[in-house]
Formats: sequence, structure tokens, C-alpha cells
Amino acid sequence: MADVTLYQFPGAYGLVSLSPFCTKLEAYLRLAGVDYEAKLGDPRRAPVGKLPYVRIGDTLVGDSSTIVTLLKTRFGDPLDVSLDARDHAVGHLARRTAEEHLYWGLLHARWVDDRAW
Repeated sequence: MADVTLYQFPGAYGLVSLSPFCTKLEAYLRLAGVDYEAKLGDPRRAPVGKLPYVRIGDTLVGDSSTIVTLLKTRFGDPLDVSLDARDHAVGHLARRTAEEHLYWGLLHARWVDDRAW
């Protein structure tokens, strides 16, 4: 049995999920070498009412950033082991920019722009 069960939205167009946050979390699990199983999730069953969320043992955890922090604590952090303070700062900048600014443009392109339909 896998150490982690990931509950997420389905994929399409060659993507593991249509959600950027689900994709982020699955990418982290793969790159960090965490043994996991991916399943379709239901936001109504999620601990914070949205996907992705994970089950680790009997514990359900939501929010992709919170989950990554928990995974680093629980399984170690093989991806950041050689990074210095500057590398961490650049990574933080890239993550915050993507999640808090580019994300809204993606939503607009997907749901508002008629060319997406």
C-alpha cells in the first residue's frame, strides 16, 4: 500500500490534472520519490473543501502548500538538500508568482475567454 493517497481532479490533454495545484502536488510527490497513489477526489469530502488533499495513514490534509510542508517533515526533503539561502529565495519568488498572480490569468483564459470553448 502506498504511503500517501492523493485526491485530485481528473486530467485531460495529457495533463495529470486540470488543476495547477493538483499538478504541483503530484509533481512534488514524483520528484521527491514519495510512494503515492492518485485517485479522483471529491471536494465535498476534502478537509478544507477543495482539491487536492491527501490521506497519510488516518490523517486527511488539504491545501497543496500545507501538504508539501507536511511531506517534507514526514519523508525528508530530498529536493532542497543542496540549495542555499539564495536558491530558496528564488524558489519562493517563483512559487508565489505562479500561485498568486499567473494563476488568475490561467483561470481567465480557461473560463472567460471565448476562444477556450
